Amino acid sequence: MAPAQAVVRQALAWWDFEGDMADTIAPSRPLSPVASHAAAFEPEVAVAYEAAGHPAFAGKRAVVLEGREVLKSNNPAFRIGGSQTFWLRINFGSVPGNALVGLMGRTRANNNHRGIALQMSNGRLQGVLSGDGAVYDVVLQRPDSLLLEPGKWYDISLRFDSGRSLRIDVRDPAGGALLDSMVQTANIPPSVPTGNNIGSGYFQISGVNSGSGGSRWLLPRGTMIEAAGVWSFALSDDQIGELSGASGAAATQGR
Repeated sequence: MAPAQAVVRQALAWWDFEGDMADTIAPSRPLSPVASHAAAFEPEVAVAYEAAGHPAFAGKRAVVLEGREVLKSNNPAFRIGGSQTFWLRINFGSVPGNALVGLMGRTRANNNHRGIALQMSNGRLQGVLSGDGAVYDVVLQRPDSLLLEPGKWYDISLRFDSGRSLRIDVRDPAGGALLDSMVQTANIPPSVPTGNNIGSGYFQISGVNSGSGGSRWLLPRGTMIEAAGVWSFALSDDQIGELSGASGAAATQGR
């Protein structure tokens, strides 16, 4: 088994978006494509799958977002309190300036409902983390961090190492070169709230949950995601590097 395949198989969930929202690790944890105005899971919307069009993962497809949907789950397995990792391979349809965009996480915009999320603010990545659900103890960002470009593939990860660090890495899918990295080690809480009220308990890709108002700050139209995963521990630097160059096929055996 290749190193990247071994990392994928340790995931809590891994979605390869080869024509559906199925989780190739735990079949009971699919995502639901939901309209942004839906407070829960209705109405669901149709999404398209197209060739990813990158030599590093030739022949693989990606889900194409239209800027009107979020990919959501309310499975309690995603209410992870301790160390965890979010990872996705993404190509932005556009990179809006002066705007916040939610990439992946479990949080709400309002006080008393905050958790953990990977976001993009003004074209640069941002990580947020709350230890008590009321305020963000950590807002990880840097004014000179990598300015993301539309039409370019990135492997992006957010790692929470309980009580130690919150870290974002950006890698080139072709070969895994590290393009940018940010880490904060001060004031890191030991855990993230796991109650169902934190982000209504919803894990989602694209946007930030606004409770009864649905979701806002969605990924822009034309954004493609080739694969995504969640781990219930903080991956090592080597493991993050091994994922770059891995395709969605890494966990499809036995589907």
